[in-house]
Amino acid sequence: MRAAPEDSAAATTESTPERHAAAKELAAASEAIELVGNVFWMLAAVFLGVSVYALLGIVDPALPLEAAVLRFATASALLVLSLVGVAFVALQPFACALGLTAVGTVYTVVVVLSGGSMGWLGKAILIGLWLSVLPTARVSRLIREHPSLCMSRRLMGIAERGLTGEELRMRAVRRATRRAALLTALPLLAALLGGVSAYRARPLPLEPEVLRFSAAWNRADVAGVSDCFVGERRALERTRLEKRSASRGWSASFPRLSGGLDEYFMNGKAEDVEFDLADGTKLATRWESDGHAWFLATLDYPPPPVDGAVSAFTAAWAASDAARLAALVPGAVDRARLLEALRPFGPAFPPLAGHEVEPQGPSEVVLSFALPEGRLRTQWRADEADDTWALVRLEPSR
Repeated sequence: MRAAPEDSAAATTESTPERHAAAKELAAASEAIELVGNVFWMLAAVFLGVSVYALLGIVDPALPLEAAVLRFATASALLVLSLVGVAFVALQPFACALGLTAVGTVYTVVVVLSGGSMGWLGKAILIGLWLSVLPTARVSRLIREHPSLCMSRRLMGIAERGLTGEELRMRAVRRATRRAALLTALPLLAALLGGVSAYRARPLPLEPEVLRFSAAWNRADVAGVSDCFVGERRALERTRLEKRSASRGWSASFPRLSGGLDEYFMNGKAEDVEFDLADGTKLATRWESDGHAWFLATLDYPPPPVDGAVSAFTAAWAASDAARLAALVPGAVDRARLLEALRPFGPAFPPLAGHEVEPQGPSEVVLSFALPEGRLRTQWRADEADDTWALVRLEPSR
């Protein structure tokens, strides 16, 4: 097989001083290409770690989805660009070195202006990149002028001899392109599958469920509120809410609800959300997640109004009816204790003159009544089952 005229010309000039000098310079400058290639590999490893970390952020419901996806996409894109740089650094050393140096310099400036500091390793890498710019520029020119040199073919990854300069460059481009495709195919596929899997594994946000609950409550929709629970709890909570609606006069409308989304306690798979009611009380809720959807776990109503307890007690007291007063006490032992405490007042109880309310916690209250001589102190506890106040203690005080 006869060599092309260009190859023959190249062969006759292989021993010229210019080509010998070019070969020596290429051999000496190849270390700069190796430095840039190693930096690309290092960046690829860093961005791989950042991509994995950002992927975990997509699953975390505490992080905004848009920010997590943007962070993951940016890290994945930089990973791909780093691998492309690995593939093309020998073919275009000057462009790769200059681009990498420019990016590193801009990043350093941003870090310094924001009050940060580059570590010694970062400074050393940046200095090395700057020092590699001129040698790689020289290497690019020598490869372009002497593509048939053994060192040029080695840098381009071409083993065949007897090719023209144009054929060598075309083969080098195809080889670099194939290598870039092989290096980036798996990361791109992993990024795509990982992003989709992380998005599907991300729990739904809590806010829509809280808004659905708020809307159902404000339109007095018993079924809508109970639907925020799951399983058998729906029927139980519906009965519980219907009982409170009847005992508190909420049949037409519930006390208007507000707040809730302004601030709530982040607790992984459980959230405590507290609402303000128009009557000045609080409605406490606890939401839980099964890893995908949120549901209402507990609904703590405010204690019932004390007006009913005051009316029942004062009416029975005014009638000196110990049996009616004992009916306000839940247990038989406590009823016997109450009857014993009433005995000193005689068959006709002294009149009551006004009362004071002293809250003792979320489910207890003290009602203090004025007597002609001293005061009558009564302690009450909210009965969850009947949504009423139960009298638990009565004692006179001077």
